[in-house]
Amino acid sequence: MNVAQLEDADLLDKTGREIGEVERVLTGADGKVRGFIVEIDQRDPTPDKHVELSLKGLKAVPDRGDAGEFNIQTDQTKDALLALPAAK
Repeated sequence: MNVAQLEDADLLDKTGREIGEVERVLTGADGKVRGFIVEIDQRDPTPDKHVELSLKGLKAVPDRGDAGEFNIQTDQTKDALLALPAAK
């Protein structure tokens, strides 16, 4: 997978429910993906929250609605992600 395939990917919880979206792919000096800035959806009027995620506990899964595209699935709950510090 490349950066273009990951940008704007949906973030899914372990049940496959969409809980956010990849806003930015973070790469190392070697060009390899090292993590993501993701936007976690919250109910209005609470603004969505942006957090940084490393690759640990994440996996790419095929997008059921768009052949050839991928989403990112996390093993963390939405509440656990919302408890993370805001991304800088």
